[in-house]
Amino acid sequence: MNCYHPAPLRGGRGVRGLAMIYGRLVHHEAPTGTAVPTVWIGVGALGQSVTALGALAAVAPSELPAPYARGTAVFALMGGIMVWGFAMLWLVLAMGLM
Repeated sequence: MNCYHPAPLRGGRGVRGLAMIYGRLVHHEAPTGTAVPTVWIGVGALGQSVTALGALAAVAPSELPAPYARGTAVFALMGGIMVWGFAMLWLVLAMGLM
């Protein structure tokens, strides 16, 4: 259950990193050469957050009472779908810059 405490901190860092990359894409020209992989970094962070939500929901039944464990599973599913949708948007953006 200690994994739930730092989750907002990790999410905040990920959002700031994505915002920084997106801001550079908007205000400067598209990266070329060795700078192109920086656009793909966002997809990795988003995929990792979906995996973390699923892992926390899988452990919740052994740590929480039944209604809370079910709520955690629903939160993981809904949050995972939202993050996955944003990851697909970021993937299209990254592929468009190649």
